Amino acid sequence: MKKDSTIEDSLLIKKAQDGNEGAFNFLMTKYYPRVYASLYSFTKSKEDSEDLAQQTFIKVWQQIATFRGDSAFFTWVYRIAINLAKNHFVSSSYKKDKINVSTSDTDFDIPSYTNPEQLLDQEYLEREKIFLHTYRRIY
Repeated sequence: MKKDSTIEDSLLIKKAQDGNEGAFNFLMTKYYPRVYASLYSFTKSKEDSEDLAQQTFIKVWQQIATFRGDSAFFTWVYRIAINLAKNHFVSSSYKKDKINVSTSDTDFDIPSYTNPEQLLDQEYLEREKIFLHTYRRIY
């Protein structure tokens, strides 16, 4: 079943890359709940999560031609959503007070990798941990 879904996604992605809005709308409908849930886990705000999910799919539509299929489509969409969420929290319009972030009280085990993709994935995870730690300290 999962393989059929992946094949279906591949066809829809290809059509969306060719400018087919219907195919993109189908992908958006399919992935919106997961994107919203992921964003809500960061923001704890219905309104912020809805706004960020909308921004995510606008950006996905604008950049879908760049999707190469090196990862699962949701992984690519998720990365866009998380980057938008990070930018949202960092933006000066969202900051309530200036804070000094120290990671000395956090313990991160980061294994050494020789594969550049693994290094990037690990770097993203580390940044997300720091982001979540900072977010929890603020709110």
